Amino acid sequence: RTAAVGMVLGQVLDAVPAPAGRGGRKRTLVVDFGTELSESQLDYAGIFELAVELCRLLLPDDGRDLDHPFLDVIVWFARSDVEYHYILSMVFERKELFGRLVPVSALSDAGGGLLLSSALSHPSTSAFLTGCSRDGPGGVAQAFRHGVPLLCVPFTNDQNVVASLVTEFGAATACLPAYEQPAGAPATPPSARFSVSGRCVETAL
Repeated sequence: RTAAVGMVLGQVLDAVPAPAGRGGRKRTLVVDFGTELSESQLDYAGIFELAVELCRLLLPDDGRDLDHPFLDVIVWFARSDVEYHYILSMVFERKELFGRLVPVSALSDAGGGLLLSSALSHPSTSAFLTGCSRDGPGGVAQAFRHGVPLLCVPFTNDQNVVASLVTEFGAATACLPAYEQPAGAPATPPSARFSVSGRCVETAL
């Protein structure tokens, strides 16, 4: 069943029209924060804000030509029901995102990572936005396997270590800190503001 869904995902990416610019080459961003997102203290509202920002790269509202978006497709792998419904609700609220923002409920993909592999191996995939886990869902190993540049957004201690290593080795396009700590606040994630924006991603790419 997972392999069949992976084939359908590839067909969805194939069906997206090629842009007039960039030599007709489509640009897909794959997003997967892994299972740590549902286990950590990260505020889901921060992830939702990032999704809204990333959608501006699909459908720019800052005066750029709508026919020449920065991104053509965002494939978002959700490892929890809450995360999946956040992203799915955006598609329902903005019908123009249909086929451009593709939420994938990847709860059944935790073992082999077949769905993620099908997205990363697609010719249009330009980058992988990830929490930078060592292995498993959302991990860096599959990005290495498919030669896809990483955009690291670590938000746990081990992810910070992995992100630093892959950035040092040149496998990551950028390492973006997940949190911006308010002045005078305790150094804990709940008191911080999720600081990654669509503009950060655009600059990194």
